[in-house]
Amino acid sequence: MKPVYGAVLIGGKSSRMGRPKHLLAAPGGRTWLERSYRILADCVDHVVVSGSGVLPKSLEGLQIIADLPHIPGPLGGIAALLNSNRAVSWLVVACDMPYITEEAIKWVLAQRRTGSKAVIPRNAATEMDEPLFAWYDSSCRSLIDEMIAEGEYRPRCISSFDKVHRAAIPESLQVCWQNVNDPTSLKRLELD
Repeated sequence: MKPVYGAVLIGGKSSRMGRPKHLLAAPGGRTWLERSYRILADCVDHVVVSGSGVLPKSLEGLQIIADLPHIPGPLGGIAALLNSNRAVSWLVVACDMPYITEEAIKWVLAQRRTGSKAVIPRNAATEMDEPLFAWYDSSCRSLIDEMIAEGEYRPRCISSFDKVHRAAIPESLQVCWQNVNDPTSLKRLELD
């Protein structure tokens, strides 16, 4: 199998949150981006940031891969990653998923199958596919190109292709796919 690189997706405008989510404070004084970076770095061969925005001082030298401007939303970030290095595969995680763990990352990587272009976790609790904490082979770019040709930009639609493995998230790990999009959900997180 190809080497696995990790990417933290920070590309969104954070309009519902009102400020960059990747710079929100995590427990211990680090930002969500710093926390995600440290967890990914222990599990993959190399870590980058996908998107644009100010980085915390501790990560200023980190490679940034800009989203493709003609592809809106997180799909533009995923496509840019797949274009950037075809010799690797990518474990992507959105910056607004503060509950990711090393165990969850290892679980995603263990779901890879020979011939699969992606592993998209399926959350039974929400009945949703979770493409923003998932694994993508660089060959998945051809599927994204098909989506774009049809005017489809929702990453969840990647799950509809035959060469994509949809894996049921174990109940004990489902919280790792919970995201925080607005001040109300952030407040709930701070109370937990």
